[in-house]
Parts: sequence; C-alpha cells; structure tokens
Amino acid sequence: MCDQIAIIQHGKIVAAGTVSDVRRQHQAGDASLEELFLKLTGGAQVRDLVEVLGGT
Repeated sequence: MCDQIAIIQHGKIVAAGTVSDVRRQHQAGDASLEELFLKLTGGAQVRDLVEVLGGT
C-alpha cells in the first residue's frame, strides 16, 4: 500500500495527496480509489454511457 497517490490524465497530474485528501478536495465522500479515478478523469461518464447502451 502507498501513503500518497497521484491521478494522471493526459500526462498531467489532476490530483495528488493521500486518498483522504483527494476525496476531501473533490467532495467525493468515501469513494474508492477507482471511483476517484473515474470521477476525476471523466471515466464515470463513459462507464455510465456503456451501461445505458447495454455493454458490460
């Protein structure tokens, strides 16, 4: 396990710090690291669209 994380999108750091810090900075409640990543990189919208279109 690590103490600090960085979420990188297109070669740029979009969030850094502890998971708790990143959650707090982005008002993400108790989101998992995966949920934080998806929220901060727009992946959540893609996942939702795939679900709506019937993909897995």
